[in-house]
Amino acid sequence: MSSPEPPRSLRRSALGFAILAALFLATLAALRWTPLGELADRETMIGLLENLRQKPWAPLALLALYLVLTPLGMPTSPLMAAGGVVFGVFWGSVYNYLGSVLGAIVSYFLARGLGRDFILHLVGERLAKLENLMHKHGFWAVVRIRFFPIPFPIMNFGPALLGIKPTPFILATALGLLLPIPVWTYFWATLIGAASGEATSVGRNTALAMGLFLILSFAPRLWMKLRRRRRYQELMSRRRDRR
Repeated sequence: MSSPEPPRSLRRSALGFAILAALFLATLAALRWTPLGELADRETMIGLLENLRQKPWAPLALLALYLVLTPLGMPTSPLMAAGGVVFGVFWGSVYNYLGSVLGAIVSYFLARGLGRDFILHLVGERLAKLENLMHKHGFWAVVRIRFFPIPFPIMNFGPALLGIKPTPFILATALGLLLPIPVWTYFWATLIGAASGEATSVGRNTALAMGLFLILSFAPRLWMKLRRRRRYQELMSRRRDRR
């Protein structure tokens, strides 16, 4: 069993964790009481990218927004909606995927650099057992949670604080976002296009988008429920065989 690296001093660790918490709380406050909150509005984000649409570096602007806003805890739905509406479903999915992965990586290392040592001080040697468990099961755990409608900061900060290594996190994130990002991009693009009357076959496209959204939301829960039932049946079968 691997053991965690020795943490920094308690004062420095607590300071780092306090900075991480302050960044998150400051973002929440800014979203509520400053003009930065306009960036959390889908129409504002779409308008911002529409003004840059003809620029060759417009996709880079979207990626830059992911890199800056995601680690601060900003919601990603306005970015995904803007990517799908401005660049279309295909290229919007590509740019949203790249931005989401890059934003997740920056968020992970931010939380790992500022918060992990404080967690080490809090739980001590118990983190070694948790990290060993994460080493065995953390990869697929990260893949699975990407399908759930969980706030993006939790999905990025949590693995960093719980001891999932960088390489498994990056690979699991890249794999776990392959399906959800195109679905979310299509959902937002279709929904906003239908609302503005710009989509063709509005009823069919909206129904398909809603169907994909429901599948993405409930399929993981159903899969986990079936998996638990299968494990229970296997356990009961083993008990019967021992008798």
